[in-house]
Amino acid sequence: MSESRATENSSVWSLLEREESVTRRLGHGYLLALSLVAVLSITGLVIIASVLWLHSADAEMINVGGRQRMLSQRIAKLAARIEVGLLAGEGPALIAHRADELQRVLDELSEAHVALRDRPNSRFPGPNSASIGERFSELQDHYEALVGATDRVAMAGSGAGVTLAEIADDLAVIRAEEGPFLAEMNAIVGLHERESAALIELINDIERGLVAASLITLLLEALLIFRPALRLLAQTQLRLRTALEALAASERSKSALLEAVPDVVLQIDRRRICRLVHVPVSVDLPTLTASLKGRSLDAALPPLAARALADRISLTRESEVAQRFEITLAAADGERRLEARIALAGLDDVLVLLRDITEQRALEREVVDIASLERRSIGRDLHDGLCQDLAGLSLLVSSMTQRAKSSGPSAVDPAQLAGVGEFIERALRESRQIARALHPIALEEDGLESALGELARSIEALYGVDCVAEVEVGDWPLSIATATELYRIAQEAASNAARHSGASSIELRLTDEDGHLILSIIDDGVGLAQGRPTTRGGGMGLRIMEHRAHVIGAWLRVESREESGTTVTCELPNAA
Repeated sequence: MSESRATENSSVWSLLEREESVTRRLGHGYLLALSLVAVLSITGLVIIASVLWLHSADAEMINVGGRQRMLSQRIAKLAARIEVGLLAGEGPALIAHRADELQRVLDELSEAHVALRDRPNSRFPGPNSASIGERFSELQDHYEALVGATDRVAMAGSGAGVTLAEIADDLAVIRAEEGPFLAEMNAIVGLHERESAALIELINDIERGLVAASLITLLLEALLIFRPALRLLAQTQLRLRTALEALAASERSKSALLEAVPDVVLQIDRRRICRLVHVPVSVDLPTLTASLKGRSLDAALPPLAARALADRISLTRESEVAQRFEITLAAADGERRLEARIALAGLDDVLVLLRDITEQRALEREVVDIASLERRSIGRDLHDGLCQDLAGLSLLVSSMTQRAKSSGPSAVDPAQLAGVGEFIERALRESRQIARALHPIALEEDGLESALGELARSIEALYGVDCVAEVEVGDWPLSIATATELYRIAQEAASNAARHSGASSIELRLTDEDGHLILSIIDDGVGLAQGRPTTRGGGMGLRIMEHRAHVIGAWLRVESREESGTTVTCELPNAA
């Protein structure tokens, strides 16, 4: 049976590989054809758009050129009227009015001439052709003579003290230059009209070429791509019917397998819609029922659990590595702790397995509570017994030393007694350090904030590293067990940073963010990749921190970047 199934699977995979190969070739050809059509279309559009942009103002240029001819004729008439008015002795106001009008016409002529000649500019974007540029060069002398004479006549009309003889000379210049100026402007306008007609013909040629190239490409696409694709589609339909029959048999086998699994099983697509839901009879969770099928996971689960599950699903898709974490869901008898395992299930789906580990976590916490109670007992014994005895002994030896100094050297050797006192002092310091390590007295007496401050001072004293503690939380109802685990996580992370990372500063930070208690241990060392072991690589300290976080229902994250140090974050979603 297994051999026949293996042979069948091998045949199916071989068939799929052949079809995928054909599909890829057809797809590549189709993309090539589409790319060719797109390139041709875009190239033609770019050429047409650039040509149209360069010549977008041709019609206005032709109009402005025609107006230049009219303005030159008006200049000649106004100049002649000013001369007649001066000879006839007309009033100064009337002559000044004609001079102002002449100056306005001259300014308009000059502005339009500069815009037509010095292209491209804001008014006319495209450059002049070489032929038009030559025409403007030939026109320039006539233009300058015409403008100079007109300007002097306008000044005479404004009372600038120009003699009638000079005005007559300027009028002669205006009449002499008007004809050549009109002829050159007619030539420039004619050139613009011919260039515009040639441009229209060029655009028509480009359009015809694009249409022809697109038709040829589409014809080749139909012959070389779509016809083979239709044949492949017919073959695929036949094979699909066979595959559907095999799939129905597989579904029956899968249903039987799910009935034997004690975990909640969810198959989720890319939209986070549950395509398959299996809930064992033994599981009593209102949010996890068979009615979840076809619904969004975000709508069915509490926001915190849905967000955590969505983040891990995204991480599974990106890394293609199975993920394992824990979430909390409400049940009829209170909150239940579930272990979630996520793995890829095909191209688009992921498989989520949820196992109730509430009792397991309760047992683990009980073990941790017992161990913590034992450590506190030992710590108190050391603190109240050995430390007190050593302190009394130190005072006694100090008194004996003083007495020996006062009674004379024959009574006792002061140096020996002083040495005994030094040893006793050292033993006293060490015993106190052992007591604090077994159980931080400040944690139980003054709370987590005081304990973290004492830990920071201890790190500075032991390792010579700057270490500060910042606590910004309100009244969090932390039990001694939870506070102890958080303290131990901070202790382990700070010690690791001081010993292995080469850090010069360490920060212990405890904050309240959106109802979550966040414990962060931040250093500026070399990071995990260069100086310290990872959790999966065998680092016992990190595994212990993860275990402690799981015991109190928290999440532990370790983030490290090259040359940026490491941040260990423990997030507790609610008070424990």
